Amino acid sequence: MDQHTLEIRDKILQSMMVNKQSLVKRYGSEAEKVLYGKSMKAAQKKVDAEKNKLREIIQYCLTKPTQKITEKLDNKGDEWEDPYKEYEKKIYDYEPTQDEIDKFKRIDKGLPPPQPPQPQIKREYTGWAYLEYRKDKISKWETIKYGPNKVIYGEYYGYIKRNPENKNRFRVVPEIK
Repeated sequence: MDQHTLEIRDKILQSMMVNKQSLVKRYGSEAEKVLYGKSMKAAQKKVDAEKNKLREIIQYCLTKPTQKITEKLDNKGDEWEDPYKEYEKKIYDYEPTQDEIDKFKRIDKGLPPPQPPQPQIKREYTGWAYLEYRKDKISKWETIKYGPNKVIYGEYYGYIKRNPENKNRFRVVPEIK
């Protein structure tokens, strides 16, 4: 067996696997052997037909070289096709998406292409927080108290909310793991 015959057999076998249940009903436990046998026989017939066709073409070329070889060939894909025809068709039928158009516009303006968004890292909090205070708008934040979130928010939230002057002087910073 040559590799070409085995490849054809595998293709035929795949097409026959669609009706596997009917073969099992018909042949019982021998269905797999019958399936392989039928596919092998069909593959050998197909390879023999290809070889015979090739022999005819060679004999025809050797006996009558002045006539065109394509007259003898059937028109089922044996003729040469221009590969550029399909290539041009693919180029002209292509329609870019809006994202691609925007990307090309950015590149034409001399800007770098847009970068895909980076995944955001989800922060995890410990449950504790800092209460920070600053005397005026220029000075640094100073930590007043450190403790659980509920305690910090509970004790100082009412005081901060009651007096509007405290709005920008106090802040609660949750602790990140």
